Amino acid sequence: MIRTGRVVRADGNLLSVCFERPEMCQHCGACDHKKESFVKLTGNAKPGDRVDVDMPEGQLLRTSLVTYLVPIAALLLGMFLGNRFIGTEKGVALYGFLFLLVSLILVMLYDRYLRRSGNKTPKIIAVHPFEEENIHE
Repeated sequence: MIRTGRVVRADGNLLSVCFERPEMCQHCGACDHKKESFVKLTGNAKPGDRVDVDMPEGQLLRTSLVTYLVPIAALLLGMFLGNRFIGTEKGVALYGFLFLLVSLILVMLYDRYLRRSGNKTPKIIAVHPFEEENIHE
């Protein structure tokens, strides 16, 4: 999916791009009813420029599932196993914490993999320079 956004900040080649929510997303609720969303990308553009960004299909959903569900599932699994094998509150807490910690490390490794693979991250495909309109009286 290609979306057009506006560069709001440029720090070297790291850009903060603001996107307005498309009409088809107005009633979805996935963005907490925000009218704008921001993403950091690498590219060459200046604040005010419009950029076309290729957003990989389904990547947001997959990333959200990994980021939120995997740690919660690991915490619950750790608590269950702690109760099963140790049977004390300390054992439940310890196993839950250890499984949560391991899952967070796995999520960080998955994030690094996504950044390095490059094919699953948003990419700027076109830059439309900002043109100030001069109003003459």
